[in-house]
Amino acid sequence: MKLSSKMCLTKLLVLAAVAALYCGSMAAQSAGSGIPRMVNWQDPTEHAFTLQVPAGWQISGGTHRNSPMDARGYVYATTPDGKIRVWVNDPNVLPRQEPNNLYFSIGWYEGRTVRGPGGPLFIERFRTGTQFAQEFTQQRFCRNVRTLSGFDLHREAQQMNAAIAPSAARVGAQILASAGEIIYECGEQSGYTMAVTLLAYGRPQSPRIWTIEKLAGYLSDKGSVDIARYVLNTMMASLKVDPKWQMQYERQIRDTTGALMAISNQVTQQSMQLAQRSLEQNIRQVQQRQQQFDQISQMRESSFKRQMDSQDRIRQKWSDITLGQIHGCDDNGTCSTQSNEYQYHWVSPNGTVVGGPSDGSSPGPGYRAWNPDYK
Repeated sequence: MKLSSKMCLTKLLVLAAVAALYCGSMAAQSAGSGIPRMVNWQDPTEHAFTLQVPAGWQISGGTHRNSPMDARGYVYATTPDGKIRVWVNDPNVLPRQEPNNLYFSIGWYEGRTVRGPGGPLFIERFRTGTQFAQEFTQQRFCRNVRTLSGFDLHREAQQMNAAIAPSAARVGAQILASAGEIIYECGEQSGYTMAVTLLAYGRPQSPRIWTIEKLAGYLSDKGSVDIARYVLNTMMASLKVDPKWQMQYERQIRDTTGALMAISNQVTQQSMQLAQRSLEQNIRQVQQRQQQFDQISQMRESSFKRQMDSQDRIRQKWSDITLGQIHGCDDNGTCSTQSNEYQYHWVSPNGTVVGGPSDGSSPGPGYRAWNPDYK
């Protein structure tokens, strides 16, 4: 039987619509199943700590000592195909000392690694958390990093400074914590780095020592940012230091550090609490997106008429999820599509939509919330 041109065209359009819905549902189901199962992992070198890591991923790390006084636990987690890398701390990051005129005569100038009383030190001017996150990312992970945004996490820094103030007062020291993060692109990949730096000094003219107390991040395909963020938050929130190891470590360095160890512990506890809150937000986000995948699957099974009526809306959701974007509006009803690399978005005073800090705080005065159509 010979069909008219109009009938042929109608049939092709119907088949194309059904195929798009079917493929979209299958892709969504595949993406939804990508959230890994997390399992316990113990430091294999000194049994100093445990945390949760993704099952089936390549895991490396442990406790690395640059000196008896400088023990740094670190973990790297990488998918078998290498498309997602998540890391907590780095073994090669040394304590820092700012340049000081008193030491120039013995060659302790900026950019040099020297041997101090407590072990190796790198001579460098103080970096805020945001500045160090940028510097470390460029040196360690992406030479041609394209930074999309950088934020000083004032809320986290204030909480840490309040927590360590009593310990600082006991030793008569000035202690300043700085927390920050950057979101960046490296070629076709998306990345995130957060850092907490800690500056300590006594009298105004005394040497100023600073350390990198926390350092973490991920580098991933743009379509897998949600998974990378979920794994990072879970790893940081689940980290537990073994009490026996902690006591032994404190005994090793008590004579030279005194209350500074307590300060480091306070920073660690604060970082874990902040990571736990971020993890809870991340879990809610993952659950909400899983509901979106389930809704798409249910829509596929509904009547053909309903599929055709909701085709544009379904395609938009699927496209947003797989392309790493999200659609939403401000309180004036102005709508736009933005990258989902940010957990929060804000409308700047000039009307443009920008990403905001991961703690949910406003980037600055005059910014208004931008609300996604679906979370």
